[in-house]
Amino acid sequence: MFSTFWHNLASASADIAPGPVGSDAIDGFVYLPAYILGTIGGGAALFGS
Repeated sequence: MFSTFWHNLASASADIAPGPVGSDAIDGFVYLPAYILGTIGGGAALFGS
Protein backbone atom coordinates (compact mmCIF):
# COMPACT_ATOMS: atom_id res chain seq x y z
CA MET A 1 0.00 0.00 0.00
CA PHE A 2 1.05 3.55 -0.67
CA SER A 3 0.46 4.57 2.95
CA THR A 4 2.96 1.95 4.14
CA PHE A 5 5.63 3.59 2.01
CA TRP A 6 5.01 6.98 3.67
CA HIS A 7 4.94 5.51 7.18
CA ASN A 8 8.22 3.67 6.56
CA LEU A 9 9.77 6.86 5.24
CA ALA A 10 8.57 8.77 8.31
CA SER A 11 10.03 6.12 10.59
CA ALA A 12 13.37 6.24 8.81
CA SER A 13 13.36 10.04 9.02
CA ALA A 14 12.74 9.92 12.76
CA ASP A 15 15.53 7.38 13.21
CA ILE A 16 18.18 9.69 11.75
CA ALA A 17 17.15 12.60 13.97
CA PRO A 18 19.34 13.05 17.04
CA GLY A 19 17.89 12.52 20.50
CA PRO A 20 16.15 15.31 22.39
CA VAL A 21 18.39 18.35 22.84
CA GLY A 22 16.28 19.94 25.55
CA SER A 23 14.67 22.72 23.58
CA ASP A 24 11.10 22.05 22.46
CA ALA A 25 11.51 24.41 19.50
CA ILE A 26 14.61 22.63 18.22
CA ASP A 27 13.19 19.17 18.86
CA GLY A 28 10.00 20.11 17.02
CA PHE A 29 11.97 21.43 14.05
CA VAL A 30 14.16 18.30 13.88
CA TYR A 31 11.19 15.93 13.96
CA LEU A 32 9.03 18.01 11.59
CA PRO A 33 9.91 15.97 8.45
CA ALA A 34 8.90 12.73 10.20
CA TYR A 35 5.64 14.32 11.34
CA ILE A 36 4.83 15.56 7.84
CA LEU A 37 5.60 12.18 6.26
CA GLY A 38 3.49 10.42 8.90
CA THR A 39 0.61 12.78 8.16
CA ILE A 40 0.86 12.01 4.45
CA GLY A 41 0.85 8.30 5.27
CA GLY A 42 -2.25 8.74 7.41
CA GLY A 43 -4.00 10.59 4.60
CA ALA A 44 -3.11 7.86 2.13
CA ALA A 45 -4.47 5.21 4.51
CA LEU A 46 -7.64 7.24 4.98
CA PHE A 47 -8.28 7.26 1.24
CA GLY A 48 -7.39 3.58 0.88
CA SER A 49 -4.18 3.79 -1.06
